[in-house]
Amino acid sequence: MAVLDEVKEILVSELGVKPEMVTLEAKLREDLGADSLDRAEAVSVLEERFEISITDEDVTKVVSVRDIVELVTQKLQAKSVSSS
Repeated sequence: MAVLDEVKEILVSELGVKPEMVTLEAKLREDLGADSLDRAEAVSVLEERFEISITDEDVTKVVSVRDIVELVTQKLQAKSVSSS
């Protein structure tokens, strides 16, 4: 499953939004109604699902679904490089 598909699945589940609302351009707060608690819970699920660590600093930079997908992809690539 692609990173976008998994992120979308998590956001739909955690935020209770319709799948068609979760696009790359969708902003977490404005478009999906995610408050800081929602974001923290989603980050926790992302960390568990992808077996990565997301810092508070990383979270502050995340505004859109695209930001999440890019962040997870970067973390997965870094993890892959460090385990080789």
